Amino acid sequence: MKRYAGFLVGSLLLLAVTGGGAAPPTTMVPTQITRVALFKNGLAFFLRHGALPAQTGPIEIGPLPAASHGTLWLAYGSGVKLANLASGETKTVEMREALTIPELLQANLGKKVRLEFGDQYRPSLEGTLKSFPRPQTPLPPSPYLAGGVVLPPRPGGTLLLIQTAAGLVALNPAVVDRITFLEDASSQFPEETRKVALTGDLTATAPQRELTVSYLAKGMTWAPSYVVDISDPKEALLTAKAEILNETEDLTNASVDLVTGFPYLEYSDILSPLAHKEDLASFLNSLAQGSSAGGRREYGALTQRVMMNAYDAVGPAGAAGPQGPMPEYGAAAVGTVTEDLFLYPLSAVNLKKDSVGYYPLFSAKVPYQHVYEWEIPDYVNEQDNYQRPPETQKQPEIVWHSLRLTNTTKMPWTTAPGETLKDNNLLGQATLSYTAVGGETLLKITQALGIKAQQIELETNREVNALQRYGYSYDRVTVEGHLVLHNYTAGAVTVKITKTVTGEVQASAPEAKIDKLAKGLRQENPRSRLVWEVPADPGKDVEVTYSYKVLIRR
Repeated sequence: MKRYAGFLVGSLLLLAVTGGGAAPPTTMVPTQITRVALFKNGLAFFLRHGALPAQTGPIEIGPLPAASHGTLWLAYGSGVKLANLASGETKTVEMREALTIPELLQANLGKKVRLEFGDQYRPSLEGTLKSFPRPQTPLPPSPYLAGGVVLPPRPGGTLLLIQTAAGLVALNPAVVDRITFLEDASSQFPEETRKVALTGDLTATAPQRELTVSYLAKGMTWAPSYVVDISDPKEALLTAKAEILNETEDLTNASVDLVTGFPYLEYSDILSPLAHKEDLASFLNSLAQGSSAGGRREYGALTQRVMMNAYDAVGPAGAAGPQGPMPEYGAAAVGTVTEDLFLYPLSAVNLKKDSVGYYPLFSAKVPYQHVYEWEIPDYVNEQDNYQRPPETQKQPEIVWHSLRLTNTTKMPWTTAPGETLKDNNLLGQATLSYTAVGGETLLKITQALGIKAQQIELETNREVNALQRYGYSYDRVTVEGHLVLHNYTAGAVTVKITKTVTGEVQASAPEAKIDKLAKGLRQENPRSRLVWEVPADPGKDVEVTYSYKVLIRR
């Protein structure tokens, strides 16, 4: 059984250890990322693991992430007890190579040296380096206490003290031009750094000392993409990959779940007070505004679009694989469904900070059809006025060549870039929309230059002042539309025509599929979407007609 320790809002002060003896040393409890679930919006859910010490005493748990508010939790065995948990700034010393003479002097305190100066008339100085005091950072006054203002130290440079035979000498280390070490010297400079750490007291321990830290934070994401090879006239080879962008810390043999879905993460843009990124006033302001400074409300958690659903993959074994650069990754691993989210697992991921990883996901053969799409806009606006552009301003009609892909895999396909190849030639790239298991999606390839499309709408009748309402007068106009397609390609194609109409549809030939649209419900005219899928033989014309009655405001 694990116990979860919640954290108080804000930073708590640790109680000082009092008593006659020296305070026991602090034991570091390092943790490492073992599992991370990546969303497609820069958010990630992390699990870190570490081991608490066998002996009681002060501990420091790290590293401490900049987690989203309310998401950072500790879990440990039931026999373990932690007290005085708090996050605060701690000082650490890290050694590095000295880069300047003042740093080299500070690295060799206590050593005997001979100092020489750039001024030839100034004698050298020999002695023992005693101290290298530096100005302290002033404490800011508390806005919650009266008085008690700490004055900053007087401005001044650094100071070097050296014990010579004649006495203690103070000098500016910047004037030292040359150092002769009279005993073994060190080139390692002790650089003081400050970090935010979680500290506390381990007051009781147990055989089960595993520590788990879980939290939601920004800084890591994944980006999927697809390539669709249609060299085979019957089946397309759909291949997926993921790119993982890591700006947090190194991943070592970590389990990674690529998440698709629509999680509701209300506090994802508000930083936890434990991260010490904001003061009290800023944190309260972030709660009121819905995001921390520099953040965005609805950072993207609600813009997730799902990847992967059903699919009966055909692996490369025994199948004629594509030629050239087309990858073939094999069948996808079985994913995990958690409530309304789908998790695609990767194991033993090693990825350095500030690196981008490339991870093959799967290859599968799926049925496809060539589809040509012609979308025709509505010419009646919100004010019930007919506004078709004049002939001189009309743009050429565009027919798009697309693929209709059927998801016969075992996982949904997420929204991602989809590249189309044929015989190692790039045909196009467009967005492959989220497709559930068993569903269909259309992927655009290119403009179909071999299909010529023409349209015209004619007024065939007008009833003047047919309706008087709310102070407006309307004419009832009958409009007849003619659509003509000519197929200049070498084979038969199917063209999907979509036309939006404001008004009462009277007739269509061939008969269209008509959907009544819930748009403009307070207007006088209804709205409909007409859809035809018509075959077009090579070298032949195809004609589609429709008619509708519309009330046009005078």
